[in-house]
Amino acid sequence: MGKIHGHGGVVKVNGVSGDAIGQLQSWNVDPQATVTEGYSMGDAWADNEATIKKWSGSAEAYFDPNDAGQISLEPGDVVPLHFYPGGDATGQPYRSGTAVVTGTPITANKDGWVSITFNFAGKGALVTGTAA
Repeated sequence: MGKIHGHGGVVKVNGVSGDAIGQLQSWNVDPQATVTEGYSMGDAWADNEATIKKWSGSAEAYFDPNDAGQISLEPGDVVPLHFYPGGDATGQPYRSGTAVVTGTPITANKDGWVSITFNFAGKGALVTGTAA
């Protein structure tokens, strides 16, 4: 497939047939592994072991109080999310998982559109798939 252009990116709430977040401008997903470091006196180098995986992320959109995807995300909600980097057409890669919405800050300034950011923390595994 090669490179994927992000202009077709999609985030869906409540599964593959759920509502897309409207007016989406950007999103990110950050999978990580917690690392435990170990070494003893006299060792020249530390030894690191991955112990537990976790993920978090955010999505930013122009604020639309009537958008079904946006209004379905409130702090404290636990929702299934699908992240499509280049769109949700058949054959496109995605990542998905259940997440807790941790915040929904709204930002307004005098010379731009009002935006909303949806912050979330993963609740379990983040999986990779291909749109059917």
